[in-house]
Amino acid sequence: MLSRNDFDTTAKARAVVIDWCYGFYNHRRRHSAAAGLAPIVYENAALTRDAA
Repeated sequence: MLSRNDFDTTAKARAVVIDWCYGFYNHRRRHSAAAGLAPIVYENAALTRDAA
């Protein structure tokens, strides 16, 4: 991603990387490493469990 673009500022580079990450990574797909849960569900469960 970064090698294919020229950025004027760090903020522009950061925005492109963040857009790429959220577009590429499927937050709803279930993962076997996360007990078969979607990443966001797993993270929320972990936060709730750790806060208790």
